[in-house]
Amino acid sequence: MKSLMSFTILFLSLYAHSQNSIKGHVFGDEKEALYGATVMLLQESDSTMLDFCLTNDSGQYIFYNIDSGKYILQVTYIGLSNYSEYIDITDSSGKVELAAIVLERYNEILQEIKIQAEHIPMGIRGDTISYNASAFKARPNATVEDLLKKLPGIDVERNGNIKAQGEDVKKVLVDGKEFFGSDPKMATKNLQAEAVEKVEVFGKKSEIAEFTGIDDGEENKTINLKLKEDFKKGGFGNAKAKKGTKGTYDSKFNYFRFNQSMQVSIIAASNNINEQTFTITDRIDFLGGIGGLLSSGGLNFADTGRLEDGLNTSTSIGVNYNHDISPKVKFNTHYIYNSVDNILNGNRDIENLNGRSQFLTQNIADINKNLRSHAINTKLTHKVNPLFELIFKNNLSFKDDTQNENSLRQYYQDGFNFGNTSSINDLKSHNFNFDSHTSIRKKFKKRGRNIISTVLFKRSSSTSDDRIDNIDNLTGIPFRIHQVQDYRSVLDQLNLSSNYTEIISDKLHLGVEYKYASSIETPSRDYFNVVNSENILDDKLSSDYRKEYFYHIGSLSLRKNSKRLKTKIGLKRQWISLNGIINEGESRIEGTYGHWLPSLSLDFKMKRNKNAELSYNTSVIVPSLEQLLPLPVNTNPNFNYIGNPSLIPEYTHNIGMEFNFFDNFNFTNLFSNISFSVSKNRIVNRTDINSQLFRSITPINTDEYKNARAFFSFNRPFRPLKINYSIITQFIYAQYNSFLNGLESPVSDSNIDIKFSVQNRNTDSFFFDAGMRWNRSDISYEINQDFDQSYFDLNYFLDTEFYLPVGFTIGSELHYNRYSSDGFSNNPRYYLWTASVSKLFFDNKIELRLSAYDILNQNIGYRRFASATSISEESYQNLSQYYMISFNYKIGKGNKNDGIQIQIDE
Repeated sequence: MKSLMSFTILFLSLYAHSQNSIKGHVFGDEKEALYGATVMLLQESDSTMLDFCLTNDSGQYIFYNIDSGKYILQVTYIGLSNYSEYIDITDSSGKVELAAIVLERYNEILQEIKIQAEHIPMGIRGDTISYNASAFKARPNATVEDLLKKLPGIDVERNGNIKAQGEDVKKVLVDGKEFFGSDPKMATKNLQAEAVEKVEVFGKKSEIAEFTGIDDGEENKTINLKLKEDFKKGGFGNAKAKKGTKGTYDSKFNYFRFNQSMQVSIIAASNNINEQTFTITDRIDFLGGIGGLLSSGGLNFADTGRLEDGLNTSTSIGVNYNHDISPKVKFNTHYIYNSVDNILNGNRDIENLNGRSQFLTQNIADINKNLRSHAINTKLTHKVNPLFELIFKNNLSFKDDTQNENSLRQYYQDGFNFGNTSSINDLKSHNFNFDSHTSIRKKFKKRGRNIISTVLFKRSSSTSDDRIDNIDNLTGIPFRIHQVQDYRSVLDQLNLSSNYTEIISDKLHLGVEYKYASSIETPSRDYFNVVNSENILDDKLSSDYRKEYFYHIGSLSLRKNSKRLKTKIGLKRQWISLNGIINEGESRIEGTYGHWLPSLSLDFKMKRNKNAELSYNTSVIVPSLEQLLPLPVNTNPNFNYIGNPSLIPEYTHNIGMEFNFFDNFNFTNLFSNISFSVSKNRIVNRTDINSQLFRSITPINTDEYKNARAFFSFNRPFRPLKINYSIITQFIYAQYNSFLNGLESPVSDSNIDIKFSVQNRNTDSFFFDAGMRWNRSDISYEINQDFDQSYFDLNYFLDTEFYLPVGFTIGSELHYNRYSSDGFSNNPRYYLWTASVSKLFFDNKIELRLSAYDILNQNIGYRRFASATSISEESYQNLSQYYMISFNYKIGKGNKNDGIQIQIDE
């Protein structure tokens, strides 16, 4: 091992010193050292950028590992003239130190003449970094995502998430306009790189801060894609079709037409290879809300941005339309249709804690799910005058779900088969949601004085038809539930708010806010026993309910903004009134609660792009309808959930600390945060399991809940080898009480996730992304230490692409997954290998590709997770080895005379 390490160090040293280096200094016209000047090294042949850096405190720049050849050295700095110099590096140059560069005051006329034929790869103006896309070589038919991978300071993760200067990019705009809402991947994965002229990265302030001019501390990292003029004069896009073995297929079509005042985008896709087109929102809906998404339990924070487990056939259609009707009126709308058909054949083994003993549940299930959803969103902005603005937002959605499940559960205790439960469940549901949001914003002539008022109305309705046929064989005498259950619910919400801001001094602002909210929900459930094919109403189980929530919130805040420090102190008083009526007055649930909600935030911007934040806030979570309703959910013969009308709201204290650092000189970035929370009256589940293993769950309040979370991300280039490496670590710890069969037991639950990856910076000839990810979970129970669990998952990955002459590309993705055996019956280890070869034809307008998926035929579906009273492992059918051939056609080039055109009247 020592010999290998010595050889590696020697090789890196020889490699680093076998190339040339270039360094020098940049000064202003008064001979002062310039910090943050942009220094770029361009290829002389085509002016594309080879490398760049920013000067340090002494005005120094350094380029490492430069091959011999002819280059252009270019320097830019805000307010000073650009500088260019031709340099010739030979094999014998070694360490080259250039003469000091002095930038003169900016002369607009001369500057315009000087830069006409030059690519300025990037520039920094204030907090905005602007990249000239033409200065970064992208392969033919590359997407914006491929382009972003080449830009220094921007990182694209393997799942498509984007980081800029170490921060997550929350939104991608196209020519300053929204593109299919707020999902960044919609633009980066569908738009062509060749359509982009500039990529602008900046911290976008909130809409309120942009209107008032008062920084409210809310800022999201944003990318704006400025399109080339040619791509604003016609249509462009792509059409892709794939066909493969085992009946697999994948097709996608996107088309874009932009001009100065209008944007039209169309995206359509259909496949049966588990590829996702749109966002995680669809997955959340598919699971029945955020509660379904979190139902896996434990603290595992594995990626949830994927489709359902099993086999998925999905079809998606999206249309986005932006129109600047006039300088004062802007309109945006988008429509999304999503269809998912899911087949899941799987097994789940659950080790259950039953007081001081344990029992095993083995579940075999065949599930078919179908989702059809439509969503329409609109936004109209009317700037009546510079001091008055109106915004109207409307969102409308429909969703239909069907599900058929056949399952068999076997129960074991001490190796003895205790019995079984068989279930046949058919579900049909329909959901409708509409909300209308009106915002009125008024600025006064006195700078800093403004008032913003909003009105929100929302109506949601849902219906479901459940057909249940369950047989329980745990008691020795079969017990059957054969019912039709009809559920209906209507929710109406009204929110009113008004926020007044008054300037006290240049840096001090006072905020006064009042909010009113009402929520009225009227669910009802009818149970019909199926007897001799007839549906007979069960009066004892059937019920209706009316829940009314009323909120009043008054708040005061003081905000002080200085150049380096932003401070905000706030205090809210919240009143909550609850009124619940069961079966038209048969029983009632009533309660009135008041809470003080203090908050504090400090945002300190240090020199050299360092930033530290400290925050403290409090929050209140009211019980949900399901948690309050004291009526049984009669769907499973050996399981029952019943609400608790005595629940009171949770009250949580949160404190967080954050430190960020981005070095413009060597593009090192660090992002770290740590947070703590303590909850009073935390709502948890109490579980009771009798001798026949009948499980009853009821929510209760408890004061024992603590949570800690830490995150660390570090990214830095290693210039001698032209690579980037990154380390990402996250740790979560929770301590809470578990209530089981009348016993209260403290539980400690922790999870740590570590990822290390390496990518090459120069991707002209090839690209690679290699690394590993390790995830470990630990859970301990005071009530029964034999039930303590520690297990880990390990993943190695190597993704490569080689760009060969005459339009050939070879790609490969190799992943190795390993699971520990601790506490589980299985410890799978398997490889996933995918490879492809493609060729471009006819001036890069057509691409043919051959792909092989799961070459080693080892793909399995597997998952582990834990909750307060159980640990589980799942295995399920997955899409295994198959082969595909694909055809991709590039539509248009942005002007009206090329490619296929779709005429849109303007």
